[in-house]
Amino acid sequence: MRFHSVVALAFAVVVVAWMLMATESAKADWMAMQSDTSLSLLAVAFGDSAHGWVTTESDLNTSKNHILSTGDGGTTWRPLSYSKYREVLNDVAFADGAYGWAVSSWNVSEAAGSTIVGTANGGKRWREQYSAVGGYQLYGVACAGRDRAWAVGNYGKIIATANAGASWRIQRRSSSYVNVLYDVSFPDRTHGWAVGSRGQILTTANRGKRWTAQRSGTTKPLRGVEFADRTRGWIVGSGGTILATTDGGLHWHRQASGVQEALVGVTFVSRRLGWAVGRAGTILATSDGGVTWGRSYSAPYGLRAVTCIGNKDVIAVGDEGTILSSPLPGVAGARGQRESLDVAGKH
Repeated sequence: MRFHSVVALAFAVVVVAWMLMATESAKADWMAMQSDTSLSLLAVAFGDSAHGWVTTESDLNTSKNHILSTGDGGTTWRPLSYSKYREVLNDVAFADGAYGWAVSSWNVSEAAGSTIVGTANGGKRWREQYSAVGGYQLYGVACAGRDRAWAVGNYGKIIATANAGASWRIQRRSSSYVNVLYDVSFPDRTHGWAVGSRGQILTTANRGKRWTAQRSGTTKPLRGVEFADRTRGWIVGSGGTILATTDGGLHWHRQASGVQEALVGVTFVSRRLGWAVGRAGTILATSDGGVTWGRSYSAPYGLRAVTCIGNKDVIAVGDEGTILSSPLPGVAGARGQRESLDVAGKH
């Protein structure tokens, strides 16, 4: 009996050590990049390894917002000329270094609505492609190539374009204002997922011609979704919620995040290596597809979004103009002039 107990204990120690090593390999040094703004940064997207964009909240002093851009992989950022009165650009997506979309919500003179703007030249010029009033708000956008994009928002609304934004059509909507979709992901041109309030998960296998519900097993708001391919995906939400699937959403199972704060963004560079960020400044990392998650960093301000730049870096953005960058595991050295953060809780 003693021999078996020793063997069992040794095996448990090995398993725990392996889990710690797996999580540790996804951790790296996080460094602050200069954004030259104190506005909250709401979304980030890269069209290729060099060109990226960040959207901001409205400036209370000017009632205008900004789009920041980089052409050197996130080392330096500069503001673009786009701005509109009291409009909040909630999300941004780019197909490549030229074609991209941003979705907004706005409130002017007690009227509320939403707008989609698009660019075909890397953000040098933005053109309004869609606008709706009557309380409609858009919160998430995804694209699959230069021609196809989807946007989601309240009233369970999903709208799509198949011609690079020349026209947009409604694929789905409900009559309830509180039926909110926060994020959408398309790993290819056919399969997509949207997530939102009350644990809602919707999916399509035909470019959005038909959307069907999937069972999440939770009623908590789901804020971010990411699919590595048409079978493997992750969802994050309130209360430290992380859900994962390996069969395209036929079955979703909960993964232990180890935190209770709301998680709002998630990104994966492969089926195994990923990150999740939260409003409390939390950055979680995994190198085993979410079997184990560990705290990679504790930022001084809340974070809103995270994305990977090819196979080089991971970028997180958030409040007070926060832009954080970390090289992916296995990428030696730090690029550019980065400012080290000395924050309590950093691991």
